[in-house]
Amino acid sequence: MRFTKNFTRKSLKAIAGGAVLAVAIPTIAIAASPFDDIDPSAFYADAVEWAYDNNITTGTSPTTFSPDDNVTRG
Repeated sequence: MRFTKNFTRKSLKAIAGGAVLAVAIPTIAIAASPFDDIDPSAFYADAVEWAYDNNITTGTSPTTFSPDDNVTRG
């Protein structure tokens, strides 16, 4: 059977006649940020993680990045 529209849980249950319908949903592994003070939804979260993974930054401590601190040349 091929579906050509998006279905809600309710509409899938109606199609299955109330029977239990198993649906395989692919999952995506998301690596946790090494820093506790970086919100994963922040616009810069991916950039900070990339910089950490490529040894460009180590943060201000092993668990903090301090995104609101001033930046110095040092």
